[in-house]
Amino acid sequence: MPTTRAEKPQDLLPIIEDAINRADLDAFLAAHDGAATVVVPPGGRPAHGHDEIRAAMAPVLAMRPRLETAVVRTLLADGFALSHSRWRLTLTGTGSRSPLRGLGTMVARRTEAGSWLILLDNPLTAADREDPGTEVA
Repeated sequence: MPTTRAEKPQDLLPIIEDAINRADLDAFLAAHDGAATVVVPPGGRPAHGHDEIRAAMAPVLAMRPRLETAVVRTLLADGFALSHSRWRLTLTGTGSRSPLRGLGTMVARRTEAGSWLILLDNPLTAADREDPGTEVA
């Protein structure tokens, strides 16, 4: 299991991937700033703050998703990080094995303690046009 503290922005995706794969809502929330906004799949409704994010993500995690992610690029400036990622998600609790794919955008900020927390997360930035047979690394 990855650490629960992100020492650099690129640590956030493995933390989120692990939390979602274990359906651990508390670990998912712990990676987010208290004022975070998350675009919640599948409908793309934004959820603001831990209470709304918890309510919106609980049904998603109940579907027992299996998530794979890869950071595509991260830009850093003045305590903020903009990351683009590629992801693949299989919803195992629905009986469906067809993976969903996409490209996500995440903004994180460095805390006073030096760790990183997610401030904005939009996993639905764009559909992934990658060859369906290509694996997420």
